[in-house]
Amino acid sequence: MRLKVVSLLKNISSVVYCFIMFIIIALPLYMCFINSFKPNVEIFGDFIRLPKSVDFSNFTFLFRERHMFRYVFNSFAVTIIVTLIVLIINPFIAYKIAINWDKRFFKFCYFVISSAMFVPSQVLLFPLIQQYYTLNLMNPTGLIIYYMVFMLPQSIFMMVPHFRLFQKNYEMLRI
Repeated sequence: MRLKVVSLLKNISSVVYCFIMFIIIALPLYMCFINSFKPNVEIFGDFIRLPKSVDFSNFTFLFRERHMFRYVFNSFAVTIIVTLIVLIINPFIAYKIAINWDKRFFKFCYFVISSAMFVPSQVLLFPLIQQYYTLNLMNPTGLIIYYMVFMLPQSIFMMVPHFRLFQKNYEMLRI
């Protein structure tokens, strides 16, 4: 009997927790969506209420005056290029480290590259932006370089153990 009450309380508390989290997430999304169809006068008047009339001028301004399609295209292009480059280059690096794991130099490289994961990017951001301005890399090419460099430690950290395990299994099968 006591076990059922405890289980029921856990279920109720998890439902309440999920409901609270839903409200915390859904309310700002609701307000952003609703206010995107209002003119500025209505937004500043009562931002929770539904719009009196649907106004698409915010969207036309966004796509005509602010060139939103260009920004979306740049984001997709940078994402696709970085993903392809990372998927091509990083496995080679990880595999080279994994097959030479017995050598000190490669272990050292692995730990140095992996330790870069623990440096918050916010710490490096200001000096990096200054360096990018100096090198004239405040463009999509600079962004591609930035993402490639910051994705390297995590991918090496995840791939090297996988390749080492694969190598051990392969050696066991050969014997």
